[in-house]
Amino acid sequence: MPESPVMDADEAIAFLASKRTGVLALASADQPYAIPVSYAFDQSTEEVLLRLGHLDDTQKDEFLDGSTAARMVVHDTNEPKSVIVDGRLVELDKTDLDPETIRSLGEGETPAFDIWPVEKPDLDVTIHRLTDATVTGRSTGE
Repeated sequence: MPESPVMDADEAIAFLASKRTGVLALASADQPYAIPVSYAFDQSTEEVLLRLGHLDDTQKDEFLDGSTAARMVVHDTNEPKSVIVDGRLVELDKTDLDPETIRSLGEGETPAFDIWPVEKPDLDVTIHRLTDATVTGRSTGE
């Protein structure tokens, strides 16, 4: 099977900026962990912003420890294209968020289904930035 063509950097960034959902993958020792996420893309810094919900004693917290190596995959089966973002996931202090960052997070898509077994007010929400990232993409389209 022929290899998919690699996107140039501008095409990969444009694709990432045009989408709002992906899969975030983390690991701890030999244990992988991946979750669907909504995200915002900060065009000025070319960084991904994530809003993560937490319940007490969830598995997610075991994988988040300050500055965590992470990979996010964004794809579109209709185009078909995919972009991989590798970087460090860093939690932001909510008091340091500026109005533009808050606005961009509000533009993220919320999944059309709820996966939490409790009411949303019981969720603790943290904001993270995927920093020092490399962005690569592939397209199987023409």
